[in-house]
Amino acid sequence: MSRCTSFGFIENLSANSKDEVFALIRSRATAGPLEKLAAGRRNVHIIVTDIADPQKLAEAAAEVAKVTAGSLDVLILNASSPGPDTGALSPTAFHGKEEALENEINENVRTNVISNVFVVNAFLDLIRNGKEKKISFITSPSGDVEFTRITGLSTLLGYSVSKAGLNMLATKYAVELAPEGIKTVALSPGWVDTDSARAVTGDPEVRKFMLNAFYKIDKDVKGPISVDESVALQLKVIQDLNQENSGKSLTHRGNSDDVLPARLVMRLPQSLQAELGQIYGSAVKAIQYPWGSDDRNAINSAYNDTMRILIIVVLALAGVEFLSVCLLKDLDLRILDKSRDYAGMVIGKTKAPQTDGTRANVEVELERRYTRRDEPQQPEPQLRFLIVTPNVSQVRNEAYRSFKMREPRLVTKPDLNASVVLGLQEDQRLNHPRVDCTQIRSTALIELQNGHFPASRESSTVSDDTQELALVLIQRATKSPSNPSAKPSPSPTLQTLSSPWDELAIPLFINLFASSSSSSHGQSILSFLPNLIRQSSPDSALLLAVHAAADANASGKLTDHKAIYQARRKHLLALDAVQRALQDPQSASQDDTLCSLFILTLFEYISGDTVSSHGSHIGGYEALLDLRCRAGDPRTQDYSLFLSILTQILIKYLRMQTVPRPRTVQIIDALYGNDAGTLSVKLKLRVTQFNHHAENNLRVAQSLLQEADISTLVTLVHVGEMLDDDINDWPSGSIDESKYAYSKSDLGLSGWSGPFHIYHNLAVANEWNMLRSARLMLLMSLVKCCLGLIGMNRSESEALALLQRCKIKIAETLDDTVASFPYSLGRGDMKHAMPTAGIATSGFALLWPTGLILRCPFSTPAHKAVAAEVLEYIGGGLGLQRALDLKEAWLRGNVTTTRMRSQP
Repeated sequence: MSRCTSFGFIENLSANSKDEVFALIRSRATAGPLEKLAAGRRNVHIIVTDIADPQKLAEAAAEVAKVTAGSLDVLILNASSPGPDTGALSPTAFHGKEEALENEINENVRTNVISNVFVVNAFLDLIRNGKEKKISFITSPSGDVEFTRITGLSTLLGYSVSKAGLNMLATKYAVELAPEGIKTVALSPGWVDTDSARAVTGDPEVRKFMLNAFYKIDKDVKGPISVDESVALQLKVIQDLNQENSGKSLTHRGNSDDVLPARLVMRLPQSLQAELGQIYGSAVKAIQYPWGSDDRNAINSAYNDTMRILIIVVLALAGVEFLSVCLLKDLDLRILDKSRDYAGMVIGKTKAPQTDGTRANVEVELERRYTRRDEPQQPEPQLRFLIVTPNVSQVRNEAYRSFKMREPRLVTKPDLNASVVLGLQEDQRLNHPRVDCTQIRSTALIELQNGHFPASRESSTVSDDTQELALVLIQRATKSPSNPSAKPSPSPTLQTLSSPWDELAIPLFINLFASSSSSSHGQSILSFLPNLIRQSSPDSALLLAVHAAADANASGKLTDHKAIYQARRKHLLALDAVQRALQDPQSASQDDTLCSLFILTLFEYISGDTVSSHGSHIGGYEALLDLRCRAGDPRTQDYSLFLSILTQILIKYLRMQTVPRPRTVQIIDALYGNDAGTLSVKLKLRVTQFNHHAENNLRVAQSLLQEADISTLVTLVHVGEMLDDDINDWPSGSIDESKYAYSKSDLGLSGWSGPFHIYHNLAVANEWNMLRSARLMLLMSLVKCCLGLIGMNRSESEALALLQRCKIKIAETLDDTVASFPYSLGRGDMKHAMPTAGIATSGFALLWPTGLILRCPFSTPAHKAVAAEVLEYIGGGLGLQRALDLKEAWLRGNVTTTRMRSQP
């Protein structure tokens, strides 16, 4: 009993000699450490009883009453049993073992549910007479639906069912006893390093399995926490338990599944999990707004207050640093996070702590300056932080770290006492080449009103909107230059053409993020995007955001990496448009505005700007778009997409009762689905984020040669290999693979005979190739990291082993990609023409994997020959001249010679 949570509770609570602690045990024979503790602490009382025997429990309660004069403040029910030895079986494994199944369920329920009812009922009168009146049921994440669904743990059937029942038991008691002021909680201790846990996870394979499972919930998990840490956190939750939280199932960090979805809450930085429930709960409670009212003033007031609360919560979730502040136009809002414990977030005037103990006034103002387009220079927008403080040096140093300025400039205003203006002029983004903003002309934006399609065609799992958009883009490209307003022909002819940049970048973006390969036409994350684009005006925030994200996505895929500068310029314009839309409550609630927020966040993930001072910082839109976890510290940064949709989740919650749900909520709904398109989007975004972190960490480690940086790189390499396993498991059995045209089991593609559903097979093959391309980039990042570690003489044996594994995986991935090219074009050979819609979307998509093969140092001459043939067909047969340009550039090894935009 030396290392278990029960002993941890007793040891912690009895440290205060004023508290009387009672330990109910089955037998003194196994309570050596407890007996020793009781011998040294008079306030520890050992009572032998049987929690399955109501009579013995009544006797135990009587013993407690003698010491406490008939009262008890807190009852902690931690007794449990692992149950029979059939816990390792999944539900289907009990087929033909009905007796074992009954025993598995009944034994666990008897110990973990029924016995706890006996205990509570026996001590209830004492609790009624106590001051705290609290009952804590120690549960387990195994009883949580979301935890089980995300981790994929199908075993421990009886134990999980009983813990789920225990959670409901806590709620039932809370409802019944609330009028008496009694509060209950089902409290999960987390993954704790106890003797019983070590007995299970002592085997390296079991421990690896558990790590992989918990990693799906918490990217920072490295193993179980200590008993002392778990107990201290649980006692803090019990101490804070009140009527609002009574009956809930909470983790040891105090977050509740019904505050935000469990997968979101459990991915937050640990320092925020305990505070999140309280912040969000009070925010929601404070909002009682007449959203359906015709009173414009009431709606404006409600909107402004809602935005304040949204920003508070999002800032908390984002892991803001010392000087992370936000000001939205027309909102009297000033927020400053004063310390890492996030206790200082307030609305209104803010006081900042100083090293000398004084507190300084802090004001923030946003300065956005654009000159007219016909002027020669375009000053960058900037944030100005006006800080009135007696300690200028401290503020300067903190700002330096927060904004990664090279040489922050300080300007003292004469009319304010030691005030400081910190400009972003020295931000390193200004070292990037500028792109002329005047290149973004209205004629370069998508115009979809002239699209025409046959009345009927075969259905496709690449959504109809996606195909329609791709076709219209090609039709626009084939218009006669002398008559740009002429309608395109219903069936565009295939000819060699010089496609403008947007006609390549946007369809590729839609192919990656707005199509679904689910045979049931399941919604992908942005499956409604093409239709939403069609309804948007050329200068809308959504269209600008899509242009920015599409350019960022195409950078390095369809062109050289300099395209990112054009993307960032468009990003600034999109931010400006979104900010204008947010000033009007009606515009802010529109589908395209909400979707723009998500697209702009996608831009940051795709471009890698979440790890620098780019993106939403520049436009003063940090609180709603910059949803990072402690940016600048890759060891704690969350690689998942979930934080990027918090704004939409909050808006959904606040409006779901009285306002029609915006279509953008489909983003949220889709993220909880398992269709192949959605899973692939998540994986591709995770790979993008990982590659950015790997590149940055490798550069830092090689430059500084610090042990901590090298250790971080090693950890990141392990994370990358786990991510590769996730990609290799796609679609992880969640879809009926037998309906796919191509799956991992169909390696001999050349012998596969059809017939097959052209569009469905096209979508699946493209989805596989998008993931293979992402996987190639991931594996190449791992290769670079391994070579870096070997060059630094660190973890050489481990790095060499991983390097060999990566080379094998790269070779297999290259083989699979090349073998699937014919099917990605929608046919079994390269000579047979197929419908234009299918060819168009696949043609855009194949520019990325073919380019990777031509540039990959591990590609064989045979690989490159097939890739060149595919590019030749795309360029000649489909009329995408860009493919021919890329082929020539890649074969010459000089990608930078290709045009970023086609010249008129």
